[in-house]
Amino acid sequence: MASFANVDQSLDRPGESPAGSRALNEKEGMALQEGAANSACERQRFLVNSLGKSVSPSTEVLKDMVVRFFDGGKDRAEWLESAACEDPRVAGAHLKELARDAITNPAELARFEENMQKFETRVAEGPLLADEIAATYRQVGRLFQASDNPALPDVTTADRIQLAKEIMAQAATPTNINQGCHNTCNVTSVETRTYTRNPSAAARLVADIATTGVYRTAGDPQVEVHVDPSRIPDQSSDENVDEARSHASQIFQVTAVNVHYTIENNFSDPPGKIVYEQVVPEAGATPPDDGERLWNRSTDPPTEIARNPKLDDDHIVQISNQITGQNESDVLIVHKDNCWGEGKLVTKIDSEASFNATLERLRQEGKLPVIVGVGSGNEPFLTDSGGGAAGGSAGPHVVTITSYRPGPPALVEVDNQWGPSADHLGNRALSMHDLYLATRASNDPRTIADLQKDVESARTRNALDAFKEFELLRLKRVAEIAKLKGAKSEGTMTEDEILEANRKSAAKFDAGLAKQIAAAAKRWSKGGELYEGEREKAVQKMDSILKALPADERFATLGAIRDSHMLSSNEYEDRLVSAFIDTRERWVKEDARPAEHPERHAASKRAHDERARAMPKMDELFKDLPAEQRKAVAARVLQKK
Repeated sequence: MASFANVDQSLDRPGESPAGSRALNEKEGMALQEGAANSACERQRFLVNSLGKSVSPSTEVLKDMVVRFFDGGKDRAEWLESAACEDPRVAGAHLKELARDAITNPAELARFEENMQKFETRVAEGPLLADEIAATYRQVGRLFQASDNPALPDVTTADRIQLAKEIMAQAATPTNINQGCHNTCNVTSVETRTYTRNPSAAARLVADIATTGVYRTAGDPQVEVHVDPSRIPDQSSDENVDEARSHASQIFQVTAVNVHYTIENNFSDPPGKIVYEQVVPEAGATPPDDGERLWNRSTDPPTEIARNPKLDDDHIVQISNQITGQNESDVLIVHKDNCWGEGKLVTKIDSEASFNATLERLRQEGKLPVIVGVGSGNEPFLTDSGGGAAGGSAGPHVVTITSYRPGPPALVEVDNQWGPSADHLGNRALSMHDLYLATRASNDPRTIADLQKDVESARTRNALDAFKEFELLRLKRVAEIAKLKGAKSEGTMTEDEILEANRKSAAKFDAGLAKQIAAAAKRWSKGGELYEGEREKAVQKMDSILKALPADERFATLGAIRDSHMLSSNEYEDRLVSAFIDTRERWVKEDARPAEHPERHAASKRAHDERARAMPKMDELFKDLPAEQRKAVAARVLQKK
């Protein structure tokens, strides 16, 4: 697949075109307008918003195309109306013809047609108008029919066919859309919601950029975003293909971010030149580089602003409305105490009751799915991220609520852009209570108090949940660490006092964790799980805790796991091997640090002390293994060198 997209923006400012922007030629203008005119409502918005404004030179060309497009005679008008109101069955038959001519692999063609059927079924069973089928099919068909564009030399016929297949798959199953390893949960949630509610709008964005390099928004103010799809590297998650984002999603997400910055640039005085793009990541960078760049191009050379989109909550709503052409107010729900930005466009909640009431209203009004802000350090999202390994999982996060069941108990299905293993759909739906707790900031002390009440109530009912027991211990330990960091920065405790307090807190946590591991193992062996999947959830939670522990504590906890018989022999071996490999890699990095930096002496001493405590425990656990298992563990560890 060709790499793609450097960003350029043409603004709605009369007589002005940013440096490097390119006016649309007549053929491109017509193609862009035909894309925008595929549904009646979108066609009307285009006329109302386009023809009554002062526009940039490149849009002037487009304006002329619009006038000729609509005033070119009766035959042209009749053709346009039939295109907008086409029978979905006719549109489907035409798209299948195009697909059969373009897709030569029989299995891929069958998959494409299967996704068409899934899409049609989804529309038939949901609140979408049937018009969305024909409108979406026409956008996908543009990719099959388009010729190579000299302005986009690296976007080939094969690329456009692949994009058509990806759009169709995502229209069929929007919950399969992912952000990959990027900090784009904000626009990925918009993408998921758009494919669910307005699939033709999402398809038009991708088709416009892939065929012309230009996307004109449907909202007010309308702006043009120029994205060259041949110049952004195809960055995605390499670990799991299910977590990777598609080429179509890359185009959507990069364009969506730049929708906001185009508007911001337009209203700056003087006009700004802020752009977001993907570049080739820096190999071996610390922290790892995912290739995201936010540039200020008004300087020479351009100035790097950030390595993420830097969007707040209102920007998410703004982008969604620009793409759909609607002025929706219930796009994003956030907790009033965990709002990023001014929060003028979001729907705010302040209690579990208000959260329930809001979702019930949206359900009755047919306004789901809705995006919701959460803390990625809260459960279940911390475990879903692999303990913080997922893209953009270091702080605020957004996910998509796809359905709400009033209950009791009230349940919500949640699509998470980190991949299918992080979704909470079907029988993995979350309780409203748990999701509400997650809407707070990750360090909100009220979460500990509420979880403490949940755990104590469960204990009195003899309904212990190991997952929540583990999480309560973790939250208390995190709070203690934050408290000690605060004491250090404020100078209220000496270094020795902080070290001693941290040692006691760690010991208390380790003892509590060992106790809960033993209790859970005993309960599961005698009475089974509290609910289906409790053991799986608790083991995932335990794994995320293990990975975050210092080496000495990690191996001590593995000893407790061994003694409790919580895991099978193979499960225990997997975690022991992982701990050996992770610890070795960490120590190699520590040994490679320059010794001449005095400020690292204290850290080096702590690392040395930790290593001294860890090595005896490592030896003990290794020697305790049966002879054959010792050989297997050693071979697996050496294989990773």
